[in-house]
Amino acid sequence: MNKNNIDKLIEELGLDKHIPYEIQQDEFMLSVFKKGLETLLRNEMTLQIGYDNNNRRAKKTDNKRNGFRERPLDTSAGRIPDLKVPRDRQGAYKTKLFGDRETKMDRIEKLIIGMYAKGTSTEDISDLLNSLYNFQLNPQTVSNVVKKIEDEFSRWRNRPLADEYAFVFIDALHQKIRRGTVDTEAIYIIVGVNMEGMREFLGIYNLGGCESSNVWKECYQNLYERGARKILLAIMDGLPGNEEALKEIFPKTEVQECIIHHTRSQLAKVKPRHKTEMAEDIRAIYTQTKLEYAEKELERLTGKWQKLYPSITRSWNEKFYKLTKFLAYPAAIRKSIYTTNWIERMNREFRRVTRNKSSFPTSESALKLMFLKIRDLERRYGEKAMYNFEQAKYDLREIMNNRYGK
Repeated sequence: MNKNNIDKLIEELGLDKHIPYEIQQDEFMLSVFKKGLETLLRNEMTLQIGYDNNNRRAKKTDNKRNGFRERPLDTSAGRIPDLKVPRDRQGAYKTKLFGDRETKMDRIEKLIIGMYAKGTSTEDISDLLNSLYNFQLNPQTVSNVVKKIEDEFSRWRNRPLADEYAFVFIDALHQKIRRGTVDTEAIYIIVGVNMEGMREFLGIYNLGGCESSNVWKECYQNLYERGARKILLAIMDGLPGNEEALKEIFPKTEVQECIIHHTRSQLAKVKPRHKTEMAEDIRAIYTQTKLEYAEKELERLTGKWQKLYPSITRSWNEKFYKLTKFLAYPAAIRKSIYTTNWIERMNREFRRVTRNKSSFPTSESALKLMFLKIRDLERRYGEKAMYNFEQAKYDLREIMNNRYGK
């Protein structure tokens, strides 16, 4: 084992230390942990003392090994009463795996959870631990560790929500799920921005089949049942019936259809020699500061392109007010709310951890893996408000009070 491997492990030990992951206590797991930990401790001693036990020619220090001391250590597999910790003559060796007075050790389980959350398969985790640390774990044992995340996931997806949200971003990604046969199914994702500008994953859902407005309605109903009542603006793509489904549950919520999605779909119909010019004319609509200015740009677009591209100009005229709803909100945050690009960036994070899976055995296994990634993302974004939200905060509160009452 080289220093990079030790450093990698120590870095992984920075994972959340406050969430225990219990493993069924049995003699097999206990012996595995004892053997693995003792191997790791010996390798750590080799790095610190500077030479291998069987290679004294490489010795460049007066210090040398001095046997072992036995100490108890509690792991989630049970108590190891006689863990052998190496000693040296000068007393310089200190393990980084646990403190002298620390009596509990559940970090290997957290290492497994952390690697799984980054998309590493249970087989690869097993191989890595076996090759680096001599932990003779089979993939099923690793799976048993991962299954312990279920209770935390259940608490998370049933937790109460805030009463108010300034914005919700709505999108779906698609993943292959095995239900007898392997089919592509939609996983529904809703991310909220509260009235302090903080982003929060409100829910992830898989209710079987392809994306549909009826299933989205069930997702919105879940938000309502968990406490959400007031939402100013929902940002979504143009799935037919989705806006109606949302308004059945949240009738006062306004809907911003994603401008970027709509623009891409319309530009796909344009001949290559006209694309740049058409894109500039479309951009001139949604970059205006006021709705009346945008209306004038729409008139100009229509007059210029109606004969060549009647379906495009018709589409923009029909959807104009759905596409420009964001102009009624503070200018400071408009660029953040006229597109679903932000939640799509989150979807790319999810794909990084699901791409190693050709398919999932159940929808729950897919959701569980995504939850582990959400937990990682929430730590990353947990203290970072939406860009420029502070500048818009007062106006958004006024909009909320006017629409729903104080």
